[in-house]
Amino acid sequence: MSPNENVVLPCPPVWSSDEEAFLHAEQLASLALLPMSIKVAAELDVFEIIAKAGPGAYLSPGDISERLPIRHGPETPATLDRLLRMLAGHNVLTCRVETGELDGKVERKYGAAPVVKFLAKNQNGDSMAPLFSLALSKAFMDPLYCLKDAILHGGIPFDRAHGMSLFEFTGKNPSFNMTFNEAMRSHSTLSLEGILDAYKGFDDVKVLVDVGGGTGGSLDMILKKHPHIKGICFDLPHVVSTASEISGIYLLLLEGVYYYYFTCN
Repeated sequence: MSPNENVVLPCPPVWSSDEEAFLHAEQLASLALLPMSIKVAAELDVFEIIAKAGPGAYLSPGDISERLPIRHGPETPATLDRLLRMLAGHNVLTCRVETGELDGKVERKYGAAPVVKFLAKNQNGDSMAPLFSLALSKAFMDPLYCLKDAILHGGIPFDRAHGMSLFEFTGKNPSFNMTFNEAMRSHSTLSLEGILDAYKGFDDVKVLVDVGGGTGGSLDMILKKHPHIKGICFDLPHVVSTASEISGIYLLLLEGVYYYYFTCN
């Protein structure tokens, strides 16, 4: 196989400002396709499959299809290739073209761009993928269709779409509550990794209260780094009730206090 990676195409003639603006408008019109494509790729374990292939590895759509965790049909490699090309075009994946030495068949293969480090699960099982699941969930997308009315007539788009606040909605919808909490936990823990290596402010802390601490993921990381601290995770009952047991963390439920903190303006 002879790889042709990063092939440089001829540069187009200099575009006028109007042509550049037109292309920009075209890109803006299709922006929603990118996060949805990332969400689908994450649900199919594409990033996990490519990451597990090892540094510098390139896989064909057929290779990836064979490793999908979900049953699929004969058309999957071709349709998956379209998705992978789109992701490569936005630097989510890398792509190279290989020509078979025996049959002369030209085939695209895909590898991991730097961002895949955060889209595939790390050693702790965390990634940014849950954030895409939350942002593109029906519960989060429906309020966008109420944005114009909220601007014209007031109110909060989410409340207009669902007839209740976000926190009330999560309390009444267990499935969405899990999606929301997992997105918050994964994002927080990934953000904290670099901070905890550099920040020394916890060295003398004895008790740490995380107000709106979700399921305790951030506190768990802090306590593992600073085991002398007693942690208190303070959040809504339907949030704290889904938290796993974490050594050294107290899950705080104060009915009067949480109602005032989370529901009053």
